[in-house]
Amino acid sequence: MRSINKTVKKLTIEESERPVTIQIYGRFIDSMVEAAKIVEEVQPDFIDINFGCPVKRVAAKGAGAGMLRDVPLMGEMAKQIVQAVKIPVTAKTRLGWDCENIIIDDVAERLQDVGISALAIHGRTRSQMYKGEADWEPIARVKQNPRIKIPIIGNGDIDSPQKVKEAFERYGVDGVMIGRAVRGNPWAARAGRELRYGHAGNGEARRPAASGHRLRMDRAVLSGTPFRFAGPGPVRPVHPRGVPVPRGLV
Repeated sequence: MRSINKTVKKLTIEESERPVTIQIYGRFIDSMVEAAKIVEEVQPDFIDINFGCPVKRVAAKGAGAGMLRDVPLMGEMAKQIVQAVKIPVTAKTRLGWDCENIIIDDVAERLQDVGISALAIHGRTRSQMYKGEADWEPIARVKQNPRIKIPIIGNGDIDSPQKVKEAFERYGVDGVMIGRAVRGNPWAARAGRELRYGHAGNGEARRPAASGHRLRMDRAVLSGTPFRFAGPGPVRPVHPRGVPVPRGLV
């Protein structure tokens, strides 16, 4: 990882971006611990472990959501990363590997017990990928678990300010993570915040970027190039924050 220029370039942080997290994923504990130490050197506000990526080339090799098939290994990896760095470590995962194995209740307790500071949960299993509707009931169940003390962040199908508000009020989560809906519409998060807290704007979503602008944004993210979009409202440069860990993963 130290010798991969494109990967290191992604670690650049501007003070105006804070708070910033850098997400890492992999299947080997030793290289994940090393990656966490490298990431810590650029001083993000916290490090996030990706235990939720469903993409075949990642999950099928045991990384990302693939960790849901080996929860003890997931817990040990999280534990060693937490112990190796001095900044908070969070994690993101899914409900389970498939619908016959919804294990998020156990996963949440294990990750909390080894020192994970917050947990983001996507309301689908790995086998579902992004099909069907996200199930937020298991996310709510984790949040209501009296043993769980860390913040629980819900994710899945949040594509409007109204759904942001519903996620807080109906499911009681501590935070909401917006994923695909931000592509081409990076101010969607602000609209949701306005509706949630009653700020000016009343949660009215701004018009999404035209397809040409979305394409330019996507290319910038994939290439690691800072990008500004002269659309309505201030938009900061887009900096990718997912850092793959090599050694047999790809």
